[in-house]
Amino acid sequence: MNQHDLIKRKIEYQGELSYHPDMHVLFTSDKHYLTYCGVCIFSIIEANPGFKIKFHIFVDEYDQLFSATFFSIYRHVSATVYLLDNNIFNGLQVYDFYPKSIYYRIISSNILASEAGVLFYLDCDIVCNGDISSLLEIDMKSYTIAAVHDKGMNKDYLRYLGLSNDKKYFNSGVMLINTQAWVKNNVMEKFFEKIQERKYQYPDQDCLNIILDQDVFFLDQSFNFIPKNKNTDKKPIFIHYAGQTKPWSISIEETGYNKLYIDIYNQSPWKDVPLVPPKKAYESFHYAKKLLLKRKIVLASFWLTISICQFLSKKIRSIF
Repeated sequence: MNQHDLIKRKIEYQGELSYHPDMHVLFTSDKHYLTYCGVCIFSIIEANPGFKIKFHIFVDEYDQLFSATFFSIYRHVSATVYLLDNNIFNGLQVYDFYPKSIYYRIISSNILASEAGVLFYLDCDIVCNGDISSLLEIDMKSYTIAAVHDKGMNKDYLRYLGLSNDKKYFNSGVMLINTQAWVKNNVMEKFFEKIQERKYQYPDQDCLNIILDQDVFFLDQSFNFIPKNKNTDKKPIFIHYAGQTKPWSISIEETGYNKLYIDIYNQSPWKDVPLVPPKKAYESFHYAKKLLLKRKIVLASFWLTISICQFLSKKIRSIF
């Protein structure tokens, strides 16, 4: 496979300053997550003023993300959007929360290896809350990636994957990637073989954990803080809203780290993009409770009815 043939078009965005970037940051997304990719980019720039960054965004559909003035305001950053032909990913495992775009990062390291010796990958459901310059001090020569240990993984599932008891399972939502080692060790090729072998709960993440056994530098937990896991007492540098209702849903409680996300969202260039209505029965139920506390009785009753209908619909589908 010639992965470069997968790129149908590149869209370049350049700030007003010519520079050699301090860091290359990678996102992969489908059209539904592009706004939140933008919010994450905004949070990184705001938390690291003057830090020179080249953003790389791999997508399958693209209209417009950045305003005409974005790169004149943030003159020290630039971005390239790569529009992909994603037919190569047909037949791979996809679920509600895991669309084809989870596989884009597997090929992107190969595509960008000649431009970026080290790539910093982030999921789109993340915001930056601190200084990222310490990432530049990590010596990646002996490792293919750096990532954060996911301490919440079930031991039985790790055995199902064939991972040893002393193996640290990493969360792939935040990864510092040594692109030269990635290419040299044929990670992409091994991945597309491994993904065909069995069903996975977390398809891309599980396969990477199997392939990169003993080839991971483990970052401090603050680089991938997951609020529901409360996996660090330190001030988090990256907040990862994994395994929960996304903070851009109107159903969330606007407290704690959810409120932090909404505050960043409302300061960003995407503040006028409406938050997303509930899609699941439990989200509609929580939204009904939220409205009830605000004494919006009619709307609360409406969303409670929606919640019941969504629940019954799911039950009926499971039977038939």
